[in-house]
Amino acid sequence: PPPGAVVPADVAAAPASGVLLFRLPRDAQAAINGVPIGLSDGVGIHSLAPGSHRVVLHISGKEVAHTVNVRPHRIFTVTATGIVATEP
Repeated sequence: PPPGAVVPADVAAAPASGVLLFRLPRDAQAAINGVPIGLSDGVGIHSLAPGSHRVVLHISGKEVAHTVNVRPHRIFTVTATGIVATEP
């Protein structure tokens, strides 16, 4: 923020997040920690607090579950075959 700007306490204290980038088939559905997330033609992006998260994918009538350990400032690509962290 610029000098003299007032930053709300909850914004200043927000932890760094990681990002899941979804690249799935058009009809796929996904949920993170039991909460469905919106995808547009199988593509989406969702930020998450660091820590362990359960990602469930529904692709072509099959359910696949993954656990991902999200790290701050990292991007994880979610595909039909798995979740891969990008290298910095």
